[in-house]
Amino acid sequence: IAIRRSDVMAILYSEAIYALESLGRIALESILESMRYSTNTDFRVALSGPLGKIGKGDERAYQALEKFYQETAWKDDRELAASALGELGDARALPLLYQALTDRHISYQGIIEVVESIKDIEPNYDREKLKRLETKARQHYDSHFVNFDRSGKPRCRNCGELMEKNFLGEWQHVKERKPTPRVTSPYKNVGRNAPCPCGS
Repeated sequence: IAIRRSDVMAILYSEAIYALESLGRIALESILESMRYSTNTDFRVALSGPLGKIGKGDERAYQALEKFYQETAWKDDRELAASALGELGDARALPLLYQALTDRHISYQGIIEVVESIKDIEPNYDREKLKRLETKARQHYDSHFVNFDRSGKPRCRNCGELMEKNFLGEWQHVKERKPTPRVTSPYKNVGRNAPCPCGS
């Protein structure tokens, strides 16, 4: 109830998720039931994290997370479902995750989460293969938003304006940096014994 009714940015929301994780296996049945019957994507996204942490070795947890992953899109936090599958550590998720890196609609954050999930599940992963897939996924992501001009500067595919990546690694238009206005002090040319500009 606390998770469902709280704002994502509220302290109660994150504390309730942490509390579910701390409860461990005793919370598993309630989480699985909520994942099965809730139609609220945001609520299910919130529950996928604890389910990935406490559902290790439980067939129902894997099935619930795989189903949730298939039902979401990258714009709907599919990366969190991928991350939860990584936490679960079930090797059956690997083909799904490797396939995700070839998805033309994968988000920038999705690439990061999927790569980390693969590493979590498969400690002896093929480094060259994963690096190759990650690089290609990043190139596909970039190609949706920018073209690089002759000098190598990224420009918007739609309007041609310069683009840059924000702190999340997502493309955005370069904001025009306005020069700082020069402020002249009214006290600059006041003599030692002259009246103050404020009138005193």
